[in-house]
Amino acid sequence: MPYNYNVNYGKKPSITTLRAAIKKAVGRGADSVFLVWGENVIAIEYDANRDKWSGNGWIGRNGGFDLANELNIQAAFDRQMGNPVQFMRDHFQIVHIK
Repeated sequence: MPYNYNVNYGKKPSITTLRAAIKKAVGRGADSVFLVWGENVIAIEYDANRDKWSGNGWIGRNGGFDLANELNIQAAFDRQMGNPVQFMRDHFQIVHIK
């Protein structure tokens, strides 16, 4: 089910603010995120057929393409690493020394 997440900013948002909004939207299951500051818009959308995020638009020096790539890199890392606790259990033996 498509879910859009829209945020309008009164003043120019920092890259940290933009990343936090995207993280919040994706965490809520959004498959498209629109960040708006005046006439500037960043649109980030998930393409289920390619299993990738794509983005366009700009707010200040921050581009939608770059923010979407960060999501793709994080998703690839999560797929490779999985659950960090399970990774530790699978690859390390914990020895207790008294």
